[in-house]
This record gives sequence, structure tokens and C-alpha cells, in this order.
Amino acid sequence: MSAFALGWLGMLTIAAVKVGTSRAEALVFGALLPLLLWKCLMGFVIYVHHTEHDVVWFDDGEAWAASRPYLSATLHIESPLLDALLHNILQHPAHHLDMTIPFYRLRRAQRRLDELAPGYVQRRALSWGYYWDVVGHCKVYDYKRRQWQAFPRAATDVARGTYPYFRGRGG
Repeated sequence: MSAFALGWLGMLTIAAVKVGTSRAEALVFGALLPLLLWKCLMGFVIYVHHTEHDVVWFDDGEAWAASRPYLSATLHIESPLLDALLHNILQHPAHHLDMTIPFYRLRRAQRRLDELAPGYVQRRALSWGYYWDVVGHCKVYDYKRRQWQAFPRAATDVARGTYPYFRGRGG
């Protein structure tokens, strides 16, 4: 990966010299911006698949394994255009069930999972309203109650140790 990255940066530099543009411009538009775009897009996709009111997280490996995490720890996000652009990765429960399923077979695998576990796959239509609802509510996870919490309403809740997340964790 490092060799590829160095090769790509070298090719951008050579191309900039050959066409008479700035090396910095070539590196910004040919490497930095695509990398930032990719990181933002992947961060967003990972967040919306694993963070939601009904997505349960575990701090105990046995409990997590028993929870069928391909059903309880991820969502099937419905956004046809984004799904097409991202090679069907929004068919995420099937991806969690077996990460070796190739992208071009994820849609079929997700349909089969829906048939085998009716009512268990959590589906959500992606919209800005849905996204901002999740972002506004799912700030901290309370492992004891197995639910997402918003940030404390007042700093005094944290100072007193009355905010659920901090109970039993030494403040």
C-alpha cells in the first residue's frame, strides 16, 4: 500500500511537471481531496450502519456473539443511489453475516437473509431527517442499559456522577 501511495504521488508530480501545472495543485486535487472525500464517506457509512436507537452494542464478547450481531448490531440502510455507488455495501447485515460475500452478490444475499429471518433485519430509509435524529440522540452508549443516550443536560450530572454512563466507571 505504501509503495502504491508513493508511486501515485510520484506520478502526480511527474504529470504536473509535464503539463506545466503546480505540483501542489496536482497533489491536492489528485491525492489529498480524494482521500478526504473517501474518509468522510466511509465514516458516514460506517456511522449510519452501526449507530441508531435500536442498534445494541456489547462490552461482553459472549453476549455479543449470542446476539446475532449481523442482525442486532447493524442496519440495512435503504438509499438506492448511494448503494449503487458503494457497490451494495448498504446491504450491510448480509455483509456482517459473511464478510467474504463479494459485493456483486450482497444484494442477493441480503434478500435471502430477509427471507430466513423475517422481521429481524432492521431497515431504515436514509434521509437527512433520520440522520440528524440519530446524531442528536446517539452520543454515548450505556452498556448496562444497552441503549444510546444523549449527552448530559448539565455538567453537574457528570460532576455528581448521576449520568448513567459514568455509574460504576470511576467517574
